[in-house]
Amino acid sequence: MVRYAKAVMVFAPVLSLFGWWDDDARLPRPSPAQETVESVSIDFDFERWWPFGESWPFFTLPSVPGPPATPDVEPAPTPDDPAPPVTQTPADSTVPALADWPQWLGSDRDPAEITGFNGFYGDQWTGVHQWVSQNPRDPLAVLLNREVASQPVAYWVARGSGPELSAFVAAAADEDKVPVVVAYNIPYRDCGQHSSGGATSARDYRDWIDRELVPAFGDHAAMLILEPDSLIHLACLSADLQEERLSLLSYAVEMLAEHAPNTAVYLDGGDGVHNSPAEMAPRLAAAGIENARGFAVNVSNYNTDERTTEFANEMRRLLSADHDVEAGYVVDTSRNGAGPGDDWCNPPDRRLGEPPRLATEDEAADARLWIKHPGTSDGDCGIGRGTASGEFSADIARELLSLN
Repeated sequence: MVRYAKAVMVFAPVLSLFGWWDDDARLPRPSPAQETVESVSIDFDFERWWPFGESWPFFTLPSVPGPPATPDVEPAPTPDDPAPPVTQTPADSTVPALADWPQWLGSDRDPAEITGFNGFYGDQWTGVHQWVSQNPRDPLAVLLNREVASQPVAYWVARGSGPELSAFVAAAADEDKVPVVVAYNIPYRDCGQHSSGGATSARDYRDWIDRELVPAFGDHAAMLILEPDSLIHLACLSADLQEERLSLLSYAVEMLAEHAPNTAVYLDGGDGVHNSPAEMAPRLAAAGIENARGFAVNVSNYNTDERTTEFANEMRRLLSADHDVEAGYVVDTSRNGAGPGDDWCNPPDRRLGEPPRLATEDEAADARLWIKHPGTSDGDCGIGRGTASGEFSADIARELLSLN
């Protein structure tokens, strides 16, 4: 075989001149594996063989047009020579939101551009969860699971909840979610009404801020609604207690800004109806809003999105014009689907509002949240007669789900 191959290689050019070579009768091209074997078996120096010397060939062959020249390109990779993996570089429009949460909220970025954010994290054991677990065969349980228990409602804390709050924030971080928390422990809370209580003194409150609230957040991204009702109820306090409350709120905001800078803090901005922006903006300024992310509107109330948006925009305008503060805000949409009723305390025929979400880039708000737990009572009043504030009521829940 080797000798035959050598003879063909030597005399093929000469035979082709006399038409003795038939293109159609060419030997089959050996496979790559055969070529490798034969090239190894032939141990011959063709460069020193006379037919391949500088004088060969000693005649001029006619030129035959060939295929057009192609530029040198690197051969395509084969399975034995795999291409290196391609590293995808995130587009400049994406931003790791959880690393700098308050600043991201104020950057007017589209939520679609967020990286590392898997949603809000809510209370995992609310009155709704407990009622469903105790009444699994009740048809209402199915609806509550789907419409309410599946949503991230805010986690309310007061004195003594430090370890639980720390665990709650850590659990949210493990899932790349942002916890939603309400701090509700101010002295003389709710002016002694249905949600009365709170810290026993200013010193007790500061101690709670230092030992429980602030350390629980650390560097984690979080949403904190700080003391709902604390500013709209200033009028029920004496002048000295008003000054003390504003001082306590300022202290809390300062400590959070210094030791938990990734927490977006929202002060009490009112319900959007009963207290005007002209009245609330100076209170917010006195409570240290310049060190917070902004204010919360409509907490535990029923006012429509249109009304709360109008109210919040005017508040932002006054804070900017009169106090040089550019504030964001969040709105509680947990029970505002049908707007307000004739009374603020457990009115009938109310409906769930829009579920929690970040606001879009064309909305002024930072987020829509469920701060009040849907289905829980405002107190012993309205359709919640015989219930305590914060207690879950199946009757109230049925109203919100349009079942009554």
